[in-house]
This record gives sequence, C-alpha cells and structure tokens, in this order.
Amino acid sequence: MIRILLPLAMAAAAYFGPWFVEISTGEFTGTKEATISGDYFVGNTVDCFLAQNFSISGDCAPQNGRDGLLMFGAVAGGAIAGVLGILGLLPFIGRLTSLFTIVAGALGLAAVANFASTTVFADTLSFADLRWGTYGTGGFALLTLLTGFGGLGGR
Repeated sequence: MIRILLPLAMAAAAYFGPWFVEISTGEFTGTKEATISGDYFVGNTVDCFLAQNFSISGDCAPQNGRDGLLMFGAVAGGAIAGVLGILGLLPFIGRLTSLFTIVAGALGLAAVANFASTTVFADTLSFADLRWGTYGTGGFALLTLLTGFGGLGGR
C-alpha cells in the first residue's frame, strides 16, 4: 500500500507544491515576488495528457528545458509508479513494479537536486527562496526510492 501512496504523494508535491520564490525588480513596478510551482513547468504537458495528446514536444513540451523535463519526470514517474503499484499487489509483479518505483524516486531526487544546485549557483536565489514543494518532493522521493528497494526483496 505504501508503494502506491508515496509515489502519488511525490507527484502531488512536485506538481501542486511551491518550489521557489522568484523576486523581480522593475523601475516602475517595484519589487515583486512570484511563487513558482511545478504547474508552471509541466502544466501544459499535463493538460495535453489529460486531452489524450501523449506528446512532450511542441505546444505540449515542459517549460524551461532541463528544469521542466526533470519536473515532468518527477510528476509522471510518481503517477505511473503509483498506478503500477496497484498491479504490484500481485506476488511476482510486485518485484517488477519495484524497479519502476526506484526509477520514479530517482527522478524526483534528480529534480530536487537540480533546483537546489540552481539556487546555490544563482546570483539572485538562495536556499531561503526554496519552498515546501521542493522539500516535500525530496522527502517523498527519498521514501519512494527506499520503498522500491525494499520491495525488491519480496516476502
């Protein structure tokens, strides 16, 4: 059961959770803060998938290149691993779905590591600008990864 819920929680935290705050300063508008969530990066891709257009190119491509692709990997990987976890309740298939659960957890950790390293090397961002979506995705991704490894052993 936990192999179903953790990947879905990771996908939800990655998509709905705020990842960081972007601060912009304009001569006429002053200083503005914008909270960026995972929806900014993969919202149009998810909309395409819900409309049964299974493409990640063109109008359906994730935003911001590598950042968007890693975010898409975390969201889609978590969702697929959660659905496959239902099939994993069967004895032999459970070990096979554990492999995809490991991949989904690794994709979530890669997305968090990418954003954390981006904030370290950015001039305008710091770790204080990261929000709970980043930390939630990282925590759920680590637990998803560990659950996948635990499921390889079987009973």
